[in-house]
Amino acid sequence: MSRQGTLVRQLVWPSALLCLLTGPGACAAEIWRHWQASDGLVEPFTRCLARDSSGRIWAAHGYVKYMSRLDGYTVDHVRAPSATDTGVQIAPNGVAWVSTRSDLERFSGGAWARITVPDPQKGRITAMVVLGEHKIILGYADRIAVFDPTRKSYENVVTVRDTRLGRFRSLVRRNGGGLWVTGAAGIGILNVDAPTREARWSELAVSSRALENFGKVFEARDGSILVPARRKAGKAATLLRHSGGHWTELYRSSARGTEIRAAWIALDNQLWLVDDHDLYSSEDRGWRLVPRAYSLAGEIRDVLVEPDGSFWVATSQGISRCSRRAWLNVATGPESSRTVSHILEDSNGRIWFLKVKALGSVLRDRAVMEYAFPENTQAEPSITESMAILPDGRVVIRTQDARTLMTFDPVTKLFSTTAIPNGASASVL
Repeated sequence: MSRQGTLVRQLVWPSALLCLLTGPGACAAEIWRHWQASDGLVEPFTRCLARDSSGRIWAAHGYVKYMSRLDGYTVDHVRAPSATDTGVQIAPNGVAWVSTRSDLERFSGGAWARITVPDPQKGRITAMVVLGEHKIILGYADRIAVFDPTRKSYENVVTVRDTRLGRFRSLVRRNGGGLWVTGAAGIGILNVDAPTREARWSELAVSSRALENFGKVFEARDGSILVPARRKAGKAATLLRHSGGHWTELYRSSARGTEIRAAWIALDNQLWLVDDHDLYSSEDRGWRLVPRAYSLAGEIRDVLVEPDGSFWVATSQGISRCSRRAWLNVATGPESSRTVSHILEDSNGRIWFLKVKALGSVLRDRAVMEYAFPENTQAEPSITESMAILPDGRVVIRTQDARTLMTFDPVTKLFSTTAIPNGASASVL
């Protein structure tokens, strides 16, 4: 994430017009940045990632004494916990938590404090969701429990005997409240009321019994979900989408025995997935394998998706971040050494750009159109306010002739001039 620079008003028109956009363009929409030890990480190997309320990224590494924290500009180091079995989780109040086999650790005052979980069975914690200071959901292979670290209370709320999921595999916070739970044989939804701790359990019907080992759910903004799984016959990894009560297979691995470690929707509703350690993005013609360069050359260990659709990838070689480009090529035009002195966008999304002897326009991904000025007419490039869009869509241009203003009608594709009364001056705003 580079620091934002100053926007220069005078641009040179090369073979592509660059515009500041938030939507898709005619070139690749993503841009990557990579962090390794030379960029300040404690070490390249990164096990897992978490994001706090300020947007800072916490990165847990291997068996080293410190973690890295990134804010996009700088990297600082904090003490590492004794283990990160289920990753690092940041509570709504900004406190970081980790699980260490059968207990928890809490980051406070620059150090990690051990929090004993009063589980009589002392089972291995395989998943954890921190809902608040007083409510942490703990997942085990055979049960799900609610733990209040403040009151030291602990209660099992669901066991494998209560479901048809088989051994539990993952817990993910659900957008509509509650948790997504996946298991060896299906997907469930768990809601636990804060005052009573009464658990409400339901299961999502799976379209085929030929599937097993359902992975971590990713929930899209439209309510649809992505779920990795494995086909029993052939052991091929598959990615499923559930929307409107229907299941669709989006991807099936060509290799036997691989695992889809993560799947998500990012940037401009683009699908991404990690098949074993290969990263793929969806395109119109299918799936594109992302080149394994820089930090992406390592084994992918974790993925963190931000609210704006950007995402982070933790690998054995460092950390990578993929974000939408601020500047995209929206069109390709003829080579020209003429300076573009002004750029505007009208209410229809059409981009207008002003040269000394011509007016150009482009609408989204269509071809660039250029309209030569009438003979002996030139724009005034030294004046910033030299072009404006009228409410009816016409373009007003200030020329070097101080006695007139020129207007272009995009419907008729014709220029016209308007005389300025003697003794008056005109400004285009």
